[in-house]
Amino acid sequence: MKKMTYNYLLVTASLAGLLSGCIATQQQKVTENIRALNAARSTQVLAGVEAQEVSVAINNPSNNETANATVLMGEMTLSQCVKLALTHSIELFKQELELDKASADVNRAFYSVFPKLNLSGDVNTLTPFDDPDKESYDLKLTLTQPLWQGGAISAAYRYANYEYEKARLSVWEKKEDLLYQISSLYTEIILKQELVTVYKSAVDVSERLYNTSKNKLDGGVASRYELLRAEVEVANAQAELIREENELNELMLKLYNTMGVSQASNVKLVDVLQLSDSKIDTSNANSLALNNRAELLSAMCDIKKAEENISIVKAEYRPHIDLYASGGYGNSRGEASDWEDEWQAGIKASMPIFDGFSRSYKLLSAKAELKQAEAELRLQEKNVLSETANAIMQLAYAERYYESQKKNKELSEEVHRMVEEGFKVGKNTQIEVLDARAALTEAMGGYYKSIYTIKQARLNYNLAIGNMNAEALGIE
Repeated sequence: MKKMTYNYLLVTASLAGLLSGCIATQQQKVTENIRALNAARSTQVLAGVEAQEVSVAINNPSNNETANATVLMGEMTLSQCVKLALTHSIELFKQELELDKASADVNRAFYSVFPKLNLSGDVNTLTPFDDPDKESYDLKLTLTQPLWQGGAISAAYRYANYEYEKARLSVWEKKEDLLYQISSLYTEIILKQELVTVYKSAVDVSERLYNTSKNKLDGGVASRYELLRAEVEVANAQAELIREENELNELMLKLYNTMGVSQASNVKLVDVLQLSDSKIDTSNANSLALNNRAELLSAMCDIKKAEENISIVKAEYRPHIDLYASGGYGNSRGEASDWEDEWQAGIKASMPIFDGFSRSYKLLSAKAELKQAEAELRLQEKNVLSETANAIMQLAYAERYYESQKKNKELSEEVHRMVEEGFKVGKNTQIEVLDARAALTEAMGGYYKSIYTIKQARLNYNLAIGNMNAEALGIE
């Protein structure tokens, strides 16, 4: 017996050492496997990018699906951009998967009231301490139906439903954020397109005046200063044009990324940078924000979840009652001819008496989570009211800024017209024409920026009151 015990311990120690070595080897294999998978994925992504570039260059498709993303070509409105973003955004797709997980949790909580059927088996085989001539077997089938779990089942089901509602609100919030990003980027790109047009016109006019100055200098009727002044205006206008074109390209790439389409896309945004005549009523802004903001509704879900969690913990103090039925077949005494079956049915009740204060601390933790959720709601309410007040203030500022820039543009256009006419009849100099043109270019840029500012302020206001939807954006 002592020799068998020694051999048994030796085998156990050897197996433990072998297992430790296997764990270390397995960790190395996991690291190598992850790196290999990432390398293969990188190759696939790069191949997809190259495939996009080839397809765009050769086929020039209007909507070409490649291995990596959708390549877009042609003209697009804000409405089309929003629809594509809602169907191609990876961030939104990830959030919708969270909703699927929450739905599965609701079903799992609901089906916990159903009976459970378990099959178990036991084989007592040869060990160094047993009689080698006897082995016992046992097979058992058990059906258990929960009757009362102290209210834990119903509380868990309500908890899962609140979790699902929070996931739904998160999808809603992500859609609002996506609409805001697309609309903001689209409007800024339209602004940049207008500014590019303004500076292209400024470059053309400056070059025309430069050529005129050069011809006059050759004819002896203009000074060297006038030529240099015209050349400076050409350089300034070209610099501004290059800067605006670069910013326009950067914004287009950012728009593609936000929409979830290929960076190889090449589209032209066709909406016009203009304002609608409708005025925004801000009299009930705070009420709308407090009732509509997804963050506040989500924080309320957290409070209800914390309350249900307290109910789940309190259920551990109450008795649990189950209805059960079981049947078994085996030879528990190890005799080959001693096989028998056994059937039982009844009600099983259990009442926890003492668990080392585990339930008490669980309950304290659950109550603390409830207080945290309530504090988070109050904090979110303060933030929402602050954001709403700021949005209203920025909206008022943007409207005043727009009116001032609109007036400035009209005055600059009139001054430029008068100077141009005076220049034709010799009343005004070319320097005055250049100054008037520079003032008009600046005024046009300020005017378009004021339109963008007020449209952005309206976007911010709608986001602040939880009204970021297609109707608020004026799209279908």
